[in-house]
Amino acid sequence: MQQVMIVEDDVMYRYAIRSSMEWEKEGFRICGEAINGKHALDLLQDCRPDIVLTDINMPEMNGIDLIVELRQKHPLIQIVVLSSYDDFHFVKQALKSGAQDYLLKHELDSSELAGVMKRLKDSSDAAQTGAEERDGLDIPVKETTHREVQQLMDYIKANYGQPITLQQLSQHLYLSPNYLCSLFKQETGITIVDYIKQFRIEMAKQLLESSHLKVYEIAERVGFTSSSYLCRVFKEMTGININEYKRTIH
Repeated sequence: MQQVMIVEDDVMYRYAIRSSMEWEKEGFRICGEAINGKHALDLLQDCRPDIVLTDINMPEMNGIDLIVELRQKHPLIQIVVLSSYDDFHFVKQALKSGAQDYLLKHELDSSELAGVMKRLKDSSDAAQTGAEERDGLDIPVKETTHREVQQLMDYIKANYGQPITLQQLSQHLYLSPNYLCSLFKQETGITIVDYIKQFRIEMAKQLLESSHLKVYEIAERVGFTSSSYLCRVFKEMTGININEYKRTIH
């Protein structure tokens, strides 16, 4: 059953979407509802949606920023934009950012919504079938996949001190960004973004243990844009803050 998250700050529209079709009968389950993009990202761990239905104009974090974040960190999630008549230019931006489809909120129709959801489900099922077929490929193809992922890891290890974008990585391996993300996650079990963070934190640990560099100097050397960002990711990855870690090694 496909998991669906609704991201909409207007409670009446959330209710209208929930009530517009028999979700479970159609093969879907609404796993979460969020009032803005930030709230949606907070719910991702528990909800783990296959499809996100998101409004564009929301407080704190709008739909465009949410789409960009999802495309970078959760590229397999499919996205449908809920738009009003007067923000179609935002719809075009959303589609360019990676949304798969859009629906007009003021013309929300149960059959149209069901049709869009069915198309996304069929697309997901086809992708899953393709992945299962690839799992059965012969050894040379699997070795190629492993080699491509290893090349990606080697590139990250050689360039972790500099900004690394998905576009750079895809150009380096001559693979599309979406395929590259899917390939890496399938081979390693984690996303490319998380792998880069983990590797940079390991490098930061080595510098903390072997040098007397200040935190902002370490952040610069391992590719973080600021010391505060390094500290946040360090706590996220290790469970303790940098000062606590330094006390354990000195």
